[in-house]
Amino acid sequence: MTEPAATTSRDEDAPSIARRFVAARQAFEAVPGFPGPLPRSLAEGYRIQEAAIGLWPDEVAGWKIGKVPVDVQAEVGETRLAGPIFRANVQTPPGGGRPLPNDPGRLLGRGGRGGGPRGQGRTRRQAGLDAG
Repeated sequence: MTEPAATTSRDEDAPSIARRFVAARQAFEAVPGFPGPLPRSLAEGYRIQEAAIGLWPDEVAGWKIGKVPVDVQAEVGETRLAGPIFRANVQTPPGGGRPLPNDPGRLLGRGGRGGGPRGQGRTRRQAGLDAG
């Protein structure tokens, strides 16, 4: 039998941090600073994002990509990061046409659990968004 992976205090902080971000977004308020220990990696940041997605009252319609600031790219080992575009933020032009996100960033993939930025047809966890 395999032992479950040990959780760190940072893993335990993810739901609390996510709740603070979601509450601020729902109240249309800025978060004055990061509400907890800063993630040490992109994987930790994505765990917080995954928790926040689970709390948000909408489904993911696609993904946007943003650039990691140059001064932290070496630290996180990435030049880009991904974030969700929720269905309520996608607009279809009058008369049909291609839906466009009403959200900064670029729409990479469509769909909820299958349309993640790191692997079409996989869950966010399988696509590495819960571990990355």
